[in-house]
Formats: sequence, C-alpha cells, structure tokens
Amino acid sequence: MKKKRIHGLGLVEAVILALVVVLIGTVGYIVLLSDEVFKSTPQEVEAQPPLPAIPPYPDEQVLTEEEKPEAIELAINDPEVKKWMDEGYEIYGVISLSAENESGGMCMVYVLTQKQKLPWVLGITLGVPVDLVRKGAQGGCINFDLKLASLTENQKEEVLRIALADSEVLEMIDDKEYEIQDVRVEYWESSHKGKSSFHAYPAVSMNVNPDPRLAGIFANIYVDLESKKVVEIMSSPRKPFPPPPPSKASIQPTQVSQEQAKEIAESKFNEVRAQTEPVECEELWKNPKAMVGTPSLVRTVDEKPFYWKVPVVLNGKVIGFIDVKMNGKVPRYGCMGCLYSPYYDPHNIDNCPSTVTISTIEEAKELAKNITDKYSDAVVSEPIYVYDDTGCCSGEAWMLKIEKDGKIISRAFVSGYYAYERK
Repeated sequence: MKKKRIHGLGLVEAVILALVVVLIGTVGYIVLLSDEVFKSTPQEVEAQPPLPAIPPYPDEQVLTEEEKPEAIELAINDPEVKKWMDEGYEIYGVISLSAENESGGMCMVYVLTQKQKLPWVLGITLGVPVDLVRKGAQGGCINFDLKLASLTENQKEEVLRIALADSEVLEMIDDKEYEIQDVRVEYWESSHKGKSSFHAYPAVSMNVNPDPRLAGIFANIYVDLESKKVVEIMSSPRKPFPPPPPSKASIQPTQVSQEQAKEIAESKFNEVRAQTEPVECEELWKNPKAMVGTPSLVRTVDEKPFYWKVPVVLNGKVIGFIDVKMNGKVPRYGCMGCLYSPYYDPHNIDNCPSTVTISTIEEAKELAKNITDKYSDAVVSEPIYVYDDTGCCSGEAWMLKIEKDGKIISRAFVSGYYAYERK
C-alpha cells in the first residue's frame, strides 16, 4: 500500500503527531494528523476489484484449451484494455457467449485490475468481448463491474439537499408526489469514438408519482460533492400499469387466446413500423427481418391470467415487447433495456435475450436453487411467469411455489437473473 509523505510539520503539528504515536504505540501503523484529514481528498486504499457475477449459460459452447489463452492474449493486448492494466491485473475467467449450436466464436474475458478512481471507485473489473473468428477484442465495448464506496449519513444528506435544490429536478417534480428510493454511489457507462468509460458519483434514486396507476418518472440524479452541483440526470418515463382483472373464486379462462394476442400485437407492430419518425429503438422494428414472436402468458401471483407479453424479435434476439390485455387492448409497448447502456445504442442488440421473459424456465429453476434448496422437505412447483405486485418493487418474474403438506409456505421469484423470496 502506498503512503503519503507529509513535509514541513510545524511545531503544533509535530506535537499532535507525537501524541498520536504515543497513544497508539503498540498498533502496527501510524496515523498522520494534518490539514489533509479534514479535506475531502480521498484516502488511499488497496484496490478491490469485484468478482463478476456471471449468469449461467446452460447451452454455451465450451472453449478449448487453445481458445482460452488466445482469447486472453487478444484481450490484454487491446489498446483500450491496456489503459486499465498498467498498475497490475489478474485474469478471472473466460466465458463463451455463443450457444452450442452457433458458430459465433464470441467470448468474454474477465480481468480484475488494480485501478481505482477515488474517492468513489475502489475497484474495477473489466468484461472484454473477444471475437475468436475475427481475431480481435472489442475494447470499445468493455463491460465495467465496479466496487463503489459507501456514503456516510452526512454525505447522503448533502447529496439529497443538492439534488432537491436543482432547478431541473424541481421542474421534473413540479407539484407531484415523489419518493426517494436510495442515496448511494452509482455509475453510468458511455462509449464515444470506440472508447468505453464510466462516470461514478453519489446519486439520488427517485420515483416521481409513485402510484403505479399513474404515469410517472424514474430518475437517477448524480451529484458532484466537490462542486456541489448536479452533473447528470437520467430519467425514464413510466407508463401506468393496467389494473389486475377482477378477482374470482376459481382461475378464470383466458378471454383472448394466444393466437388472437399475436394478431393484435402484429397490428400494433405494423402501426409502429408505419411511423415516419419512430422514436429511438423503434427504428429497429422497421428492419425487414423484425417480426412478432410467440406470446407468453403473464399471470397474477394467484395464477389468474393477466395479460399476454408478445416479443418483437430481430435475428433471434428480443428487442421489444407488446402487452395485450385480456380484453384485447394494448396498454403499453416498448423496447428492451438491453438496447440501453444507459443510452440507446442499436449495436447493443447482441446483448438482448432470446426470450421475452429474459431468463428461461430452466435458468429460473437454476437461479432459484439458492432459495429452494433451503426447503429440502418441501415440494417446489414448476416456474410460472407472473406479475408480482406483492412487495415494494412490482414487476414480471418467474414464480416457484414452495409447498408443504398441501400449503404454500413460501415463493421464490426470478426477475431476469435475480432471485428473491416472499413468504
């Protein structure tokens, strides 16, 4: 670990230093007290690159012993990757990104670096895409995984104060209700002229108009504590979610069939394609190869049919969705989040899932194991795709019922690649 050298200690500082040395005499380090302690400059700490969370890929190709070192060599020699490795690095793993029946030759090399960007970034891990067919790393598309610093309570209060005093934030809130979901260090990634980077700041996560029945806004407000200014606001509109169908004693039959839902979705799909000025990712819907896929039924947590989720597919990847209610109406449609990182980029299509549920049934069962394995004497159901509105954060997820003696004792949910439990 590096140490800072302090020159020219005055008489008072020298006395304070001596007192500190006396007080901690048996401790194996010395604390240097000076004006620097009271400034906002970061203290030096050892690099803490996080271990990447690698989701399971059950159908992936297995890289050969020759391909792995070749992928590593291509990754570490990329000019953009080298910029992050000058203080040392370690190769964590090499994972194939190509399915077993594909010949794409794409893989990801994970690199644990010794880089930091203090005070907010304590460690940096790189995910470097490598194309083994074209023999090149995609250094301009680095995926960053960061170990972020924690904020003190005083810092959180200051970040919130600065955010709520910003004129743009005040205009966004207007006279609407809002809730503060979190205050912590966050980051966003950007890519410009083939160069990937990230920007980390303390941020306020805000939900404007939190009532799901009303249109609202999700926003992340990034604050620079040095300049005491808001440096970035990233917001996305939230459409009101349709109310659940009326409750009945038994599971009610689907009013709109899967085939009908697809026809309704195709009508909306063609309507979007006909737009002369499509917004952002909807331009991809105009691609001649884009099409409407097979609808997936979304149920309520008590297993009543809720709505159909219809994928918009391009080259085998789900780039968008169209929701069709049981009465045949289309309450909302849009693009998948995989096209944003965080800004829209049509080249991100390779990051999109192959199913509108993001994870498959088999992946959901695997991801839920850390929950379901705790109930070795219980029966776990097959996953059912539902809209979970039973907690603070509503959303679509796979649901696995955990039953014992004919009663549900818990439920495991898998949203994307994240598993959680509700009892």
